Amino acid sequence: MEGRRSLLRDHDFGRLAASVGLSAMGDWVAIVALGLQIQERTESGLAVALLWICLFGPSVAVAGHAGLLGLIWLLRMNRGWRPTGPVGPPIEVPATSPAAPDVATLASEPERG
Repeated sequence: MEGRRSLLRDHDFGRLAASVGLSAMGDWVAIVALGLQIQERTESGLAVALLWICLFGPSVAVAGHAGLLGLIWLLRMNRGWRPTGPVGPPIEVPATSPAAPDVATLASEPERG
């Protein structure tokens, strides 16, 4: 890893990160202004809610599919790794086992220390 520069010290990356952040802040200012404009013109909270649904609904609708595509991409990039289930059957602890003490017994025991 010697010879690699930190991203925080890379001026180009800093400019890119700052521009993306500034753009996102501008988007939020525009969305809030649009919501206030709709509220002023229609005097309807439903109209403002529909604005938010129209803006963010598609993102919510495709989020699961995007996650699945990301998982498929990850599995294809790491061809040697395959997801596996649990190894062996689950271990059942009998109720009388010392590994599973009774809650009432624990509550009635004096505190040690």
